[in-house]
Amino acid sequence: MNGLSKLLTRSLFLIAVLMFGGIFPLYAADLQMFSNARLMNNLANDGDSFFVESDGKSFHVRLYFVDSPETSISSKSDARRVREQTRYFGLSHAARTIHFGNEAKTFVERIFAKPFTVRIPAKTATYSGNNFTTYTLIQFPC
Repeated sequence: MNGLSKLLTRSLFLIAVLMFGGIFPLYAADLQMFSNARLMNNLANDGDSFFVESDGKSFHVRLYFVDSPETSISSKSDARRVREQTRYFGLSHAARTIHFGNEAKTFVERIFAKPFTVRIPAKTATYSGNNFTTYTLIQFPC
């Protein structure tokens, strides 16, 4: 397992610990739960945000406590973000940043291949045009 996969695995583990170790029970009443969620195939999916479908609804979700590199440069803002991430992650050039972003995307596709539960705090939703984006917690089946 490479360094980025280890970092993502540790991040998801931290989320699970926080959810079940104290934070989650405190806020459980404020969370909407969507069971049997599935990862949707979408070009915008990456290592820290992706589209999911559950009960006929689709969401663009962002994971709490996870920041992965971008997977491509398709705009000036993407280019600026990749430059920032290259410096932040201590990489030598943008191509390495994008490489690790695509590894993170592959990792997400692998771990979310089976159905999972999405818990969404209603107050974190943002809207841009017709898109609905929210930060989320993911619960894996035991």
